[in-house]
Amino acid sequence: MMRFRILLVMLLLSGNVFAHIERTYFLKGKVGERELAIRMLCYDEIPVRHLSYYFIDEIKDKYLLGKFADNCWNFSAEQSGNLNPSIKITDVGNGCWKGFWIEPSGKMVDLFLKPLVTDSIVTPFGRIQLITEMDVYDQFRLSNISFTETHTQKLGNELICSWMVEKQSGISFFKIKTSNHKYNTNAINATLTNTYIPLLQNFLKKSSEASMQKVSTSITYVNDALLAFKIVIINTGQNRNSYSNQCFAIDLTSGAQLSLEDLIWLDKNTKKPASDDLYTIYKYRKSTFAPMVFTWLQQLYPEKINTNNCNLNTPDTWCLPIWGLTNKGIALGLNTSEKCDVLNWAILPYQKLTPFLTPKYHLKVSQLVLKN
Repeated sequence: MMRFRILLVMLLLSGNVFAHIERTYFLKGKVGERELAIRMLCYDEIPVRHLSYYFIDEIKDKYLLGKFADNCWNFSAEQSGNLNPSIKITDVGNGCWKGFWIEPSGKMVDLFLKPLVTDSIVTPFGRIQLITEMDVYDQFRLSNISFTETHTQKLGNELICSWMVEKQSGISFFKIKTSNHKYNTNAINATLTNTYIPLLQNFLKKSSEASMQKVSTSITYVNDALLAFKIVIINTGQNRNSYSNQCFAIDLTSGAQLSLEDLIWLDKNTKKPASDDLYTIYKYRKSTFAPMVFTWLQQLYPEKINTNNCNLNTPDTWCLPIWGLTNKGIALGLNTSEKCDVLNWAILPYQKLTPFLTPKYHLKVSQLVLKN
């Protein structure tokens, strides 16, 4: 608590942490033949501006800090050194800016910027809500993303998985194809896009100097009612490394992303609450789900679970686990660190869970071999 209070005081004393953004400019122009997009944040409390930019042929964000001098805004990299370009621009009215792009060598290139608007922007993902809620800077970037299909994967008798890769990030994802109309491929693929786009955005917003990111996706379970997959994200940086798993399950009829409570409910004496009743769900997780899961894990994996490592031997640890579906059962895990990644063994077999499973999702041991 004391550490938290100290951090809070430090944040309050920092002039730019809570500075109010007075206005944001979204601009585009050209440096030579290269098309450029800019987002410039202006504050009403501090005399600096933050600018991010990308080129259409290099869509990863780069960042500059701006100060006003000599009747223009001067933007340069916060890091010292002469390897980064800089920008000098002046507001010339009607939302336009004029000035110079200055190469690290000192070469100056005329720069004219005009407003970036949404009217002509079309992304390859369609008009899903996640994208329509983005600002025009991020929408424009997504409209210039290109994909390459790398291979297809057959999932059972009716589903085909089309794997694609985004060339600049190297991040791969997949879409579902089928001729069977009982599967809602439009909704399924929209849900898949909603999981993929944040990963891509996160990669593109990271400073190249700050970290490197590796993302891998694998399908872990499929039957005639649902599809499950796992995304592993590894960040390596100058100061710290991070590792996380994200697991998903999608209803193949509705295309909706499924929660754990959609698939399994352990309290036979209580009606399952609405999916948005998070308070009741948390109470159930704490009082019923975690103790039962912990008991099962003790029975199934006594040598592995009875350890202080990662607090695996504490029932509350299993209250809010990450979870995923496998051919053998429901895998549970933690996202605290790579050493706490227990998804590969903390599996509750479907046979043990049968009385508690939602019948319409047909969860059972599968012999289907999934090779991505």
